[in-house]
Amino acid sequence: MIATELSTLGPTLQETDVRASVQSLASNPKGLNVSIVARENAVTTGCAACSILLSRRRFTGSQTSMKKILFTILQFLLFLIVFAVGSFLRPFHLRWGVTVTSGNATRFFVPDGLLLTLGVFLVIVVLQALRKRLCNTTWTVIAFLAAVAAGYALRLGFITRDIF
Repeated sequence: MIATELSTLGPTLQETDVRASVQSLASNPKGLNVSIVARENAVTTGCAACSILLSRRRFTGSQTSMKKILFTILQFLLFLIVFAVGSFLRPFHLRWGVTVTSGNATRFFVPDGLLLTLGVFLVIVVLQALRKRLCNTTWTVIAFLAAVAAGYALRLGFITRDIF
């Protein structure tokens, strides 16, 4: 694409400026953190391909923080839904100690939802590590802890059985 744009622009371009602009774009294909010199070369020489690549829209700081907050909320909802589904469906049929015993009822905790949530959390963290996105792990931990706290506040996993 750059070669065809360069051939249509003709002899008005200085070849060294175009080469410098193309080399800086080739070394940084996403167009992020391109040096000011390369931008000036693209603008002053009129390189249409370079100026198009340099003018691509980038996320600002507030947009990336909003993106992180959105993904944190979505992860929180994912963890909370997995916690609730695991607590109600009880796929592992586990039972942790009796928490409350009264004359006519007993109450115990079913950790299935918590274990499923922990499993989903570990899968997400491993995928982030493989993609070298460890900066997002802090937000994932916040979403996980908030979902577990909300699950306990909603008393997910606690079952009361009447004794007859």
